[in-house]
Amino acid sequence: MSVDDVPEFVLAKQLKEAGFPQQPGIVIGGIDGELKIGRYLVCRVEGECGVCILRDDEYQKYIEANDPRNYIVKLPFLEELIRECENWWWKNGPDGMPQIHFAFIHSQVEKSGGWRATLGSEGYFRKEKPELIDDLVGFAELGTPEEAAERLWLALNKKA
Repeated sequence: MSVDDVPEFVLAKQLKEAGFPQQPGIVIGGIDGELKIGRYLVCRVEGECGVCILRDDEYQKYIEANDPRNYIVKLPFLEELIRECENWWWKNGPDGMPQIHFAFIHSQVEKSGGWRATLGSEGYFRKEKPELIDDLVGFAELGTPEEAAERLWLALNKKA
């Protein structure tokens, strides 16, 4: 089994190749103060993969080791995906506050469904002034909100 057969790896690798930040980005408080963590998929060339939570210093050790037998790729948390989509909006979007909406879409006919993530101005969702950017909808059939947000981020960054 190849690492390319792991669905989470394929999408995470696309994010990495498109420039999604790989450093730990979630700040948590602890006894020793705040630290940053990230969720990663660490794969060996032989096809073994494991998900782990790494602190910033642990992530740096993986990067500095530069071991060709390991491939590390970030599995972003939903919070990080939303933040990066908002950052895209501030750099490239129209004026106005960005809003990301998530909806679960279900098809009675096909007995399937999926999550859809949409980015637009706050006025768009109130129908006052539609400023949704064309084709910037992430949709992950039978996926998770994270997968829909990952696909939205990829769509945004193809246009940038």
